[in-house]
Amino acid sequence: MNVVIVGSHYYQPEEIQEYLRKYRVVSIGWKSVGDLSKLTKDELKNRLQKLDIGSRDARTLRHFRDKIEKGDLVFSYVGKNIIGMVGIVSGPYKFVKDNEISRKFGHPHQRKVDWWSKPILFERDHLPSPWNKRVSIIGTLNIFSVSQSERKRLEKVIKSIPSGQPAVSESEIKSIFDKYGFPEFVVKKREHQLRNGIVDYLAKDQRGRTCLIEVKTRCDGKALEQAFGYGQEYWKKCRLVLIAGSFSKNSKIIARKLGIDLYKCVRFKLTKV
Repeated sequence: MNVVIVGSHYYQPEEIQEYLRKYRVVSIGWKSVGDLSKLTKDELKNRLQKLDIGSRDARTLRHFRDKIEKGDLVFSYVGKNIIGMVGIVSGPYKFVKDNEISRKFGHPHQRKVDWWSKPILFERDHLPSPWNKRVSIIGTLNIFSVSQSERKRLEKVIKSIPSGQPAVSESEIKSIFDKYGFPEFVVKKREHQLRNGIVDYLAKDQRGRTCLIEVKTRCDGKALEQAFGYGQEYWKKCRLVLIAGSFSKNSKIIARKLGIDLYKCVRFKLTKV
């Protein structure tokens, strides 16, 4: 009996959650490796060596195919201390080329999962020790063997955890901005090129001030540093704005120090943070 922790996606961890739920699967990448379902252990080892897959990644692929069992408890870890979903593994390993998870996110190695309806998008600190630390261990896949009694205690705690508010993703915010706009800002240019990067929007606010606007699914220290760097590169006086669906614990304090205005996007409205 195992507890399985899967890092949902390196680049789009929030966006992939809805697709994992839609197709009722957990998934990992390495599309170029191909279908592993009919290979013997020796054949699998030889293929991974031929493709020069590193030892850590090879272990991840082997364990995803061979070590996860039907009935295992699985966490889809978004990152930045957020757990996306919890569920129970319900099917064997499959290599799937033709669903959106494979096409859009490059994750063809999949297993069926019965995802629980709640909790979703909750902080890892809600979990008891040592699980609150184990879910954030570096790596795409981590598997822990547990006793039946420990599993029952963990499930009981999880089912009592309140869900977080599903955050609006970066792509959703940009889609709203592009199609409908926000009354707070008038876009002058999308994807404005600077010396060391591209800021999402060059705009004017209601007072006619030039604004550099960066959009993120989640605002954290790294996102704020990026926005501040764009402000340093821009040769005119401007207002720095970051719009996000959710915010890390200290983001408001950091933003105030850097002189960045924060807005939270909920549906089609912006609220100043």
